[in-house]
Amino acid sequence: MNFRTLGLISSLSLAAAGCGLHSDGLARLEELYPTPQPVDAGTGGPVDIGTPMCSGYGGKWAVRLYQDTSISPLGTPWKMTLIDLFLAEKSAAGTMDLRFCNQDVTITPGPGQSTNLGKAQVPAGLKAALFQAPLSVPLPSDGTFHAADLPWLWALQNLTDPLNDPLPSKDNYMGDPHVFDQDGDTQPGVTLNILSPLGDRYMVRRAVFSFELGKLTLDNQWLTGVLKSRIDESALGATNQLLLTPAPITVNAAGTLYQFRCVGQTYTCEALARDHQAVFKDAPK
Repeated sequence: MNFRTLGLISSLSLAAAGCGLHSDGLARLEELYPTPQPVDAGTGGPVDIGTPMCSGYGGKWAVRLYQDTSISPLGTPWKMTLIDLFLAEKSAAGTMDLRFCNQDVTITPGPGQSTNLGKAQVPAGLKAALFQAPLSVPLPSDGTFHAADLPWLWALQNLTDPLNDPLPSKDNYMGDPHVFDQDGDTQPGVTLNILSPLGDRYMVRRAVFSFELGKLTLDNQWLTGVLKSRIDESALGATNQLLLTPAPITVNAAGTLYQFRCVGQTYTCEALARDHQAVFKDAPK
């Protein structure tokens, strides 16, 4: 709202008060200048992102890493949309620290196949463990936003070459000091719940992200850009033998991007996981 509009509202409010028409005057003001409504979640309820207060890269941000991929659980590639959700804040060390909230996966299967085939859900314990180990994006001193070859590791530590070291497998992970029980559930690596075939997969995972030069809007509400990613997974064990060979994931570079939206300090992972489609629906292209 600009100062001219503020002045008009103030004048109308004073006129209403002077005539003793408080309720009618305020009602008329609401007709002329309706209160902005929260983003519609598409579920019948509003989305409250709090009071966004970002300056430069400071403040709190909801983050969506949107990855257009394909997966081949039966040999033939199927389209898969893989979305990683984070809350991010600038650290004292000069990094943007992304703390994991959830992963949302949509698979378009072949004819007659289950839409859940190969689809995973992230257990609460793994969400909490990944939240405590942020993906740190270094911020350049020139005020721009970009970074290359950032490894995001699940249940892996102290790799000689985090970008390229071969991942341990079910055949050789025992005694490997690079593998640890990150989610603390006593199973090797981390545990993912797989919907079809139903079961739990114990695994390690590596995603490598490159953030191309970002665009920060003048009002400091959005930061967007092209994302490049590579994903490697390896199964260490499973409750269902069919889950021991993770399906290969191929990233389509043309449809992969990152989106940051400024949110209030009280905004939560639970809200982001629930409402992310609505929160990011108006992101700049």
